[in-house]
Amino acid sequence: MILLNEKILAFLILLIALGSQSVFAQPGQSNAELANQYFSTGDYDKAVVFFEKFYDQDPFTAYSGYSKCLIALKDYEKAEKLIRKHQKKFPQDPSIRIDLGLLYDVQGKNNDAKKVYEEAINNLKPDINQVNLLGNAFTKNQMFDFAVATYLEGRKLLKELILFV
Repeated sequence: MILLNEKILAFLILLIALGSQSVFAQPGQSNAELANQYFSTGDYDKAVVFFEKFYDQDPFTAYSGYSKCLIALKDYEKAEKLIRKHQKKFPQDPSIRIDLGLLYDVQGKNNDAKKVYEEAINNLKPDINQVNLLGNAFTKNQMFDFAVATYLEGRKLLKELILFV
């Protein structure tokens, strides 16, 4: 009888131990999953570690969460480096410039932010995709005056084509 109870006890301990592993990171979880998991719970210190690794694997997908973590942690210097690095990787996406302006806004550098926004509009290429990317980025951030200025500049560049898709 004692031997049976010891086996049951050992089995229960094994079940508890295996069940408790699900609370912690699973061995198969990717950097992306862990980064997003920690980000969603507001644990930015842990999330940023995994976003950094995830960014090396897939910069396009990791960028948004990674930059938001850095800003939430008030690591503005690293956030600016990330934004500038991302701009170099994806120079065809003018909306990344908006992130730099938003970073300046968060820091209270409103004049610098406004300058970045205006430069983004003034440096638009006659490309409907770039116009829409930039206009949508302004709209997403409720910067409607800059969005209108973007679409007006785009219309001028594209010789009166209808830009609203």
